[in-house]
Amino acid sequence: MLTLRKREDRGHIRHDCIDSYHTFSFSHYFDPAFTGFRRLKVLNEDLFPPSCPGYDKHPHKNMELLVLVLEGELRHFDSIDGEMVLPAGTVRWMSAGRGISHAESNASDELPCRMMEVWFDPTLNDLEPRAQTLRIPSFTGENRTTLIASSDGRDGSLPIGQELRVQVIDLVDGGKSRHFPEPGHGTWFQQLSGEVQINQRRLRPGDGLAAERISRIEITALSDARLMLFDLP
Repeated sequence: MLTLRKREDRGHIRHDCIDSYHTFSFSHYFDPAFTGFRRLKVLNEDLFPPSCPGYDKHPHKNMELLVLVLEGELRHFDSIDGEMVLPAGTVRWMSAGRGISHAESNASDELPCRMMEVWFDPTLNDLEPRAQTLRIPSFTGENRTTLIASSDGRDGSLPIGQELRVQVIDLVDGGKSRHFPEPGHGTWFQQLSGEVQINQRRLRPGDGLAAERISRIEITALSDARLMLFDLP
């Protein structure tokens, strides 16, 4: 079964200078048909104009968080490692455990910044908070899959506290990739740039697609494209 989540159907909230688009129910936005996907609970795309002060410092507890910078430079603070500037292609992982705080803003006075914020339920609660940063290779005109998060930190990925895998897939125009979910697993695809076709469904930037009870998934790029793949028990 395939369920398409079109970009224009996402929730949209204007938070001061930030335009935030919610794939799933979040904060004041609620859609009973999209309250998360398995262990994936939040998938927000945030757009910061130049000099945007962004989100003030705020707390989280017992949540696994990924922040992926798609464009520009993000000024990030968290109570684990302090302040840092994250350029495009950087992933910041925070395992909130028994409690952290963090904040985000645009680090540039001239260029916009775009990021994805992703939340998962943790396997265990009230653990010691942890955090780590990973750089994703830039698009080089080659088909490539990069594992960015996994339960065991394999292949240099972030050792997220949940039984799942998160990948970034780069495809050149006409490039192909295949995914074979394990029995009982579901897959969420989130289109970051370009366009692809997944088992006859077309995805544009901002679109999402849930795949369940499918043993073979074919991805074909309709242009140079980057997308995220979440493999979830």
